[in-house]
Amino acid sequence: MSLHLMHADLWQGSVVDALADSIGFDVVCTCSPETEAVTSLRVFLLHLLFPFADAEELPDMEVAHRVARLLAEDVALGRRVLVHCTAGKNRSGLIVALVLFHLGVAAGPALVDYVRARNPAAFTPPGDGGPFFARFLAALPREEA
Repeated sequence: MSLHLMHADLWQGSVVDALADSIGFDVVCTCSPETEAVTSLRVFLLHLLFPFADAEELPDMEVAHRVARLLAEDVALGRRVLVHCTAGKNRSGLIVALVLFHLGVAAGPALVDYVRARNPAAFTPPGDGGPFFARFLAALPREEA
């Protein structure tokens, strides 16, 4: 298993981690198309499905920020939150970074560094989106929160 504690009650992982469900999360955000198996695991307080491509294109960023704000509220309330994608690196890294951004943890290049310090595989190949997502996050101005 490759679960990474990113911040108090905020975890990043892969679809395998979500399927194992060994820790007991209150909220799960699925960022990849492998949703069928995860949805049958158990009843979560909240299960968000926000699948998008691991490619050199951003998902709908208005929706991504809404998802991240909601997850940030759950983390602030002490709920255990897992954000996962197929490999637990790029798509989940983007959403985790946005959650951290909305929690006020970091912005700009420090945000990318923060995520990579806790998950060294974040924003790396394979998957075309990783470096692209990292460049986007590094340029994210603090005012967008």
